[in-house]
Amino acid sequence: MIFKSTDGSAHFGITQNVSLHGLLLVPVIKEHRLSAGQHGVIQLTVQYVRHTFPCRVVHVQPNGIGCAIDEADGRFSTTLISALQQEGQVQTGVNLDSEETIQVRISTHSNTATIPIPTGRLITLNSSSMEFELPLSPENQSHLSAGSALWIEIQPVHSPPIPVEGVVRQLICTPAAQSAASQARCSFVFATLPTPSVQAIRKLVQRLHTRRLQRMIACRATTLALHSGDDLPRWLQRHHIRNHLQRFFGQPL
Repeated sequence: MIFKSTDGSAHFGITQNVSLHGLLLVPVIKEHRLSAGQHGVIQLTVQYVRHTFPCRVVHVQPNGIGCAIDEADGRFSTTLISALQQEGQVQTGVNLDSEETIQVRISTHSNTATIPIPTGRLITLNSSSMEFELPLSPENQSHLSAGSALWIEIQPVHSPPIPVEGVVRQLICTPAAQSAASQARCSFVFATLPTPSVQAIRKLVQRLHTRRLQRMIACRATTLALHSGDDLPRWLQRHHIRNHLQRFFGQPL
């Protein structure tokens, strides 16, 4: 679940003490500037369909953020019941090898302006989060701090880009050599994704695993072919071994 405040900040977390008129949100990022009285929306996903409800912060405690749902038509209660009845989701993912290059196009919003960030490389991907590497500079580091909202396009080769949005969970900077640019590894948690993005991520993960399996099969077949041929007799007699050694050394033994 994600809470989006009217000040533009986004707070991803898990819910506790859910009622028909409110909930306690435990944010993933503990550092935030929310206070009682702030308004925003709560986004809840049920069966990969995003539902949005207006809400306001009623209290902020060390154990979470108390939110009251501001709606009178009962949609939240019926959606909550559907969420409790839905089947559990199986999370599948993949860690990319160095030769599996998938770029991610990153941007953030400041009021009405879109701020581009250097393109990164995907490292891990699953149905709820991902990690990517990117070059880091003082200009874009401020937009990649924990809790920052980002809009990202995953760009597989020969496939349409996959749009996702969410918040930064952690940014780890890698010390750079004198001749190299600074690098960072960003851990990113998805907000509620539309069904096409969820399906596209699943297909991408499946495609990556399929390609790996095909490479393993091809490598195994090549190895078997190299070590099983008619030129290697099954039963070697002493004179056969002698002849092989003579051909190898190029002189009679």
